[in-house]
Amino acid sequence: LNLVPDEQALSIYFLYNFRKNANDVGATTFYRDPSLFTLDLGMLGGGIRYFPSQKIFIDASFAGNDKRTTGDSTFRGLLGYKTKIGDRFNLYTGLGAASYVITEKSPRSGEATMYYYTPTIQARVEYRLQSRIGVSIAAGYDFIAKIGPEKYNGGKRVILGKLSFEPSVSLYF
Repeated sequence: LNLVPDEQALSIYFLYNFRKNANDVGATTFYRDPSLFTLDLGMLGGGIRYFPSQKIFIDASFAGNDKRTTGDSTFRGLLGYKTKIGDRFNLYTGLGAASYVITEKSPRSGEATMYYYTPTIQARVEYRLQSRIGVSIAAGYDFIAKIGPEKYNGGKRVILGKLSFEPSVSLYF
């Protein structure tokens, strides 16, 4: 009994996007607070994946956080290909674009916000617990990593890492 169609399927998923910062700035800052320069960025979010055919998918997701020193969000759109790699395992590969909003918060200087867009690729391995539920891990790579708002420390306040990892849980319809 297959409860999810092979074509015209829809998936709603919940994600946690994790990336390390790539800062090249030392620990000495204007604020003498090393936590301002550590950015192990974790963003909670969700998305929707549509399968117009068995092999092709369209993916749109949003993730964000609101930490003490940063408020970050991203929107990502992918067009991709699904490959069956086992009885319950699938490989999803896709390319698309991502947009980022990075807001730096400082008690002295207020807030500074930066927007940027980047081409992105992603590979995801999913295990289907049953036809309607899947768990997966993905690796993504953004081709551009901007330096955070120039209001802080000569424009070297934050540099997001280009590589991200993203576990998720999906519900299929």
